[in-house]
Parts: sequence; C-alpha cells; structure tokens
Amino acid sequence: TLAKCDSDNGASSGPLCIFHDVTRGDIDTVCQPGTPNCYTANKTQTYGVLSTSTTKLQQAYPATKGWDFATGLGSVNVYNLINSW
Repeated sequence: TLAKCDSDNGASSGPLCIFHDVTRGDIDTVCQPGTPNCYTANKTQTYGVLSTSTTKLQQAYPATKGWDFATGLGSVNVYNLINSW
C-alpha cells in the first residue's frame, strides 16, 4: 500500500516499493514582492516566497500523498525497480 512506501519509513519501507512517496515539504522559492503569487510578511522585505496568495502564506506546491508537483511520484528505489523488472 501507499503508506508502506512513505519516504518517512526509510529503510523499513515495503520490499515492493519502487517509489518512496515524499509527503513533507514543498518547493516554494524566493520571489520579489509585488510579483504575482509572492507573499511577504511585511512590505519592507526584499524577498518573498512563492504562495497562492499575496496576503497570507499558502504553499504553492506542497508535497502530498501520491503524485504532486513538488516530487512527482517520489524518489526511486532502484534496487526494487531492477528486481521487479
């Protein structure tokens, strides 16, 4: 199941996991205040962070269970991939 393949399980993940599902973190990046989808805590900051809102921080590309923009399918377990081929 997907839960057995969660990357938080590390070496104890399931022996059939070809991908380790990355479920924490995001791929927010630095941006300049005043540009679309750029959040800053206050207007005097030189840089902001990518967000789906300019008024509060909302991660634009969070890592979630299953496929997501942040990590795709997750990290590959090459050993299991080759053995299942």
